[in-house]
Amino acid sequence: MLAEPLGRLYDPGHSIAGWSSQAARRAHNPKVVGSNPTPATIFSNGLPHFMHKGEMQMRNLNRPLLAALMLYLSGPSFAQGWFEYINQADRFSVNFPAEPEVREFTYNSEYEFPFPARIYSVQNSEHDYSVTVVDFTDAFQIHAEADRPEAATGPTNWLYDQRASVARAAREFRQRGGEVTYDAWSHMDRVEGHQIQMINSDGSRTYAGIYLNGNANRLYVLEAIAASGATPPILFQQSIRFLDEGGERIRYLLSTNGCAVDPNDPAIGELSVR
Repeated sequence: MLAEPLGRLYDPGHSIAGWSSQAARRAHNPKVVGSNPTPATIFSNGLPHFMHKGEMQMRNLNRPLLAALMLYLSGPSFAQGWFEYINQADRFSVNFPAEPEVREFTYNSEYEFPFPARIYSVQNSEHDYSVTVVDFTDAFQIHAEADRPEAATGPTNWLYDQRASVARAAREFRQRGGEVTYDAWSHMDRVEGHQIQMINSDGSRTYAGIYLNGNANRLYVLEAIAASGATPPILFQQSIRFLDEGGERIRYLLSTNGCAVDPNDPAIGELSVR
């Protein structure tokens, strides 16, 4: 079974939504009503999307990981059907070895406010993969309408709640126990976040990436659990991409104030670096 990606993410009142459910269909493609959509996936030239056109992201792969990747590409598990899963509703794409199961739940934030969220998960014999997406689109309204003292719902708390989400998720991974072997700031396509790797008590390994995309108003938590002795899940770990409102991949600029900025924003001036 998949380990829970974050200690307080699950709402037992929500059921698992497979592709036969209306909830999962809307999560995958909100324009499709009443029937299962054709999977909006791409796996061209027999390679995962981050290796197309010479774009392999070397910046995040050290030599041992590259060696493991080459070994994995030549192994039987790679031939079983990795593809790029594209989800326009939640504005991301990621490599999965099979079509993910989708589950909706309620996420309790750092300031104890409920937010809608979904988890996309796939399991095979040696690995568990999941992407958890928390939707902060209505954060201002959710905070404003809360029946709480004014001090607990300050005018900017709805922003602080989102900004704290990466640190909160990282903290909850550490609280699981096990040996933390990597714990550092990270980014994917200039969306800032954090990566954690752990050796669990049963010998399995957890690989997690946590990213807050303020332009999409969403928190993304990638988690892969590899059984003891299994190949590191590089095809999954390095593959997260973010989509603009039109469903196209976007690589942001990084502003010196710590925000990811749309490269087409005319207001970026000299505050951004490529």
